[in-house]
Amino acid sequence: MMKNELVAPLQAILHTAEALLQDADASLNPVQSQCARAIYKAGSSLMETIVGFPELNWEMTRQVLNYETRSHLASIIGYAEVLLDEDDGPLTSRQQAHALNIRAGGALLLKRLSSSDSGV
Repeated sequence: MMKNELVAPLQAILHTAEALLQDADASLNPVQSQCARAIYKAGSSLMETIVGFPELNWEMTRQVLNYETRSHLASIIGYAEVLLDEDDGPLTSRQQAHALNIRAGGALLLKRLSSSDSGV
């Protein structure tokens, strides 16, 4: 596995979280804004972990990063789910799209880290 296989979807998550935060001033309520900030923070921490991790063989990389990144990925996916549940208020269609993209990116990262197939 190459780092860019993990970095690319994570960059997309961070970019999308930034877009969601820009919308926060306009129409997100305080709880939704807090979720968006938490997604960005978890994504940033995850990026630091991945970028700072040395290139190793696939199995070692997968095992270590899988352990190191689970809580960050759980936060990213979980906060996206909270936003999508809309229990704290409705989202605009653009905000829903952002939250869906964040959740999908988190799921992709989780799949890539959890896969035992080195070709993934």
